[in-house]
Amino acid sequence: MSHLILSRYNQNDKRTLGTLCDGEEIVGMTLELPWNDNHTDISCIPDGTYEVVPYSSEKWPEVFHILDVSGREAILIHWGSFVRNTKGCILVGKSMGKLLKEDAIFDTHDKIAEMYRKYYNGFRLTITTELSRNP
Repeated sequence: MSHLILSRYNQNDKRTLGTLCDGEEIVGMTLELPWNDNHTDISCIPDGTYEVVPYSSEKWPEVFHILDVSGREAILIHWGSFVRNTKGCILVGKSMGKLLKEDAIFDTHDKIAEMYRKYYNGFRLTITTELSRNP
């Protein structure tokens, strides 16, 4: 089973940025909510190691479900370009930048589809945070 590492490297009061890697290979860039004590709908999830499995529903076809997040449920890895597209889940895209003066990630549907093909058996995810603060 693959073991991916999400390294959170920058956070402000609106968002958290990270890099998702499989060994030395960068899988994608991530965008999450900031840390707000793991509160539902307003916080990213805690650092730790999680099992991640493929998941599909009408609203979220062919994405990933992060299992056993303490105090939380229904945490997914899915597409979305802006932090407003998440309520605690992890958004993954091919690149990041600014769009209309807002932090954004790009090509998220393509990146999730690529990951779904490559990690169809799921993977282990370790999240680490070494933040630089940014206004």
